[in-house]
Amino acid sequence: MPELARRLGVVKLTTNEIDWEIREMSDYELRVRAGHTLKNIGYTILPGWRMLTRDIGNGNMIVYGVDRLCPGRMGDRDDPIVRNLTELAACRRLPYEGIWTPALNLPSEPPDDADDDHLLLDADEGDVIPFRPGG
Repeated sequence: MPELARRLGVVKLTTNEIDWEIREMSDYELRVRAGHTLKNIGYTILPGWRMLTRDIGNGNMIVYGVDRLCPGRMGDRDDPIVRNLTELAACRRLPYEGIWTPALNLPSEPPDDADDDHLLLDADEGDVIPFRPGG
């Protein structure tokens, strides 16, 4: 995460904060490494970790950052972020063009088996909002 922040121009790292293996990676290699790392960490609600461990399709800040640094290439089977979001967008019948957007958070229409009164936004967090057709 520090290297991502550095490349996005947010921070300057001191010599002892630099991971030289990560520093030498291309933006694309950093994106793929971040995607594999996110696949292998578990979700937690502990302060400071909640946003970092949030599901890729529901607004993970690491995905948001790597998308700005190096947008995903559609059809790239080596990029776990692209694979995840392509599948999610297809299931939700939404467009995806290599960059996560908040539009991917909700299905365009409620699923056929959805409760008419409520729609579960994020299964990890259990947030429920009232669903009203047409907004």
